[in-house]
Amino acid sequence: MLDRVVGWLIERQRWIYPVLIALWLAAGTYITTAPKVALPTPETAPTAQPVSAMSLSQPKTVTYEVSSGGAPITVSYLDEKGQSRLFNGAAPWRTSLTTSDFGFTAGVTAISTGTVTCRITVDGKVADEKTDTSRTPSVSCNLVAFQKLGAQGGH
Repeated sequence: MLDRVVGWLIERQRWIYPVLIALWLAAGTYITTAPKVALPTPETAPTAQPVSAMSLSQPKTVTYEVSSGGAPITVSYLDEKGQSRLFNGAAPWRTSLTTSDFGFTAGVTAISTGTVTCRITVDGKVADEKTDTSRTPSVSCNLVAFQKLGAQGGH
């Protein structure tokens, strides 16, 4: 009984192949004969300010700071080229870099045996700050930023 049902289903599905071929032919005919879309002409094309007339906003000063309750710290941070740097020593620790890049990533991670705090500031404004007071404190402050584009000469 099951063999008959399966055989009947297979025979009944053979009609699908001619239908698929007809659909492919209809789609191909439509694509090749459909009206073409008009592209904008130079008179109607949108105009944009040339890139050469654009400039980045002022260079940004990024400052990393790490403080701890007097315990030694280990700090890993990204320099102005995005390279990882390492510092081992006494807290507080601080370093600054200046960037004119359109987009930049800033990051500082610190560990200590006492309470530890990290902070990233950009032009004096706090961008990220974290504190950890656990038994094995570690913190990570991060920033991904993009500078604004403005007209040349104006900021």
